[in-house]
Amino acid sequence: MKFNLEIVLQKLANDDKKALEELFNYYYPRLYNFSKSFLKLEEGIEDILQDVFIKIWNNRSNINNPATFNPFIFTVTSNLL
Repeated sequence: MKFNLEIVLQKLANDDKKALEELFNYYYPRLYNFSKSFLKLEEGIEDILQDVFIKIWNNRSNINNPATFNPFIFTVTSNLL
């Protein structure tokens, strides 16, 4: 099944926890490598990324634009680094 951000964000806004899991599975490897490029150490990255996805879940009703989601998730991550 191909990842469709628009559909996933719609499901997320409707409190679908599976949508958060889909986001996690899709973005985690990218965010991990992004974080590692800043921190140079892998220690603590998992905790930071857990916080990123908690923030996404807590703000799910405000997240609805697939065109801005990619910059948004990377900005949230960089703010926690």
